[in-house]
Amino acid sequence: MYQKSYLLNLLNASIICLLAALYSSKVIAATWAVVTSERAIIYSDVEMTSKLGYVRKGKKVRVGTVAKNQGQVVPIVVNKRIAYIQLKDLRTVERIDTLKNVISRITKKMDEKQESKRIGIAAGFHYPLFSTDTELDNPFDTSGLFFTLGLRGYYQSFKKESAYKFSLDYNQSNFDGGTMSWISVPIGFHLQKMQLGARSFDIYVGPLLLPYVEIEESSGLYTLVGQGLGAEASAEYLIPLNLSTNLHLEAAVHAVKLFNLDLLGAEVNPFFVGLKFMATLSYEY
Repeated sequence: MYQKSYLLNLLNASIICLLAALYSSKVIAATWAVVTSERAIIYSDVEMTSKLGYVRKGKKVRVGTVAKNQGQVVPIVVNKRIAYIQLKDLRTVERIDTLKNVISRITKKMDEKQESKRIGIAAGFHYPLFSTDTELDNPFDTSGLFFTLGLRGYYQSFKKESAYKFSLDYNQSNFDGGTMSWISVPIGFHLQKMQLGARSFDIYVGPLLLPYVEIEESSGLYTLVGQGLGAEASAEYLIPLNLSTNLHLEAAVHAVKLFNLDLLGAEVNPFFVGLKFMATLSYEY
């Protein structure tokens, strides 16, 4: 009886020791590493939100081999407590080198984006420089200030090195004789980047479609409805606000010919060239 109890106790003790050994191997598995950064930051938490101090370049430290926080940090013991140090600040001939290589490949793959897509809202104004009519004098002064609101879309393919943008804009101007408004669809194809000093501008050219044009006389006597077709060239300056939000500042020149504006049986089809200034807030998705 005594022998049987002794064997059971011995078996239980062996199991406990085995479990403890397995647990401790996961917790305290460590390797030596050398700090490669001038001042490697020591963090108190895995998310790297609180700094404890620094370790200078060349110092040899004992660190854990199990990386945390998506492979960015490994544990290190500081003053008998667990802290964390970034892998990028270390060099070792053991397991950490392998981990750093894997992380580097993953990061490089993530950075190699194939394309960029952005959508945004735009506001601004444009001013027709002059206008002429084909068959009779224009009854409205279209050389006024037009205010514009619209939606913008941007697409860029890094693989094909091509990019374009498209818009859906509403334009309106009030004048003594009434109101002129239209819906415009500018489509811009990226031509090149232009460098002016330290700033880089994206140059776009493309067609300008006006599927709906309306000129309404102030007293309601008549309303002219037509369409338009033209071309536009623009230069954009991109200001990154954060990782996914950008501000686009645009200056453009366009030429537009209007059609099917019949007034008392005669056609009033002005042609005008104008300047446009827009600001767009875009979000990359």
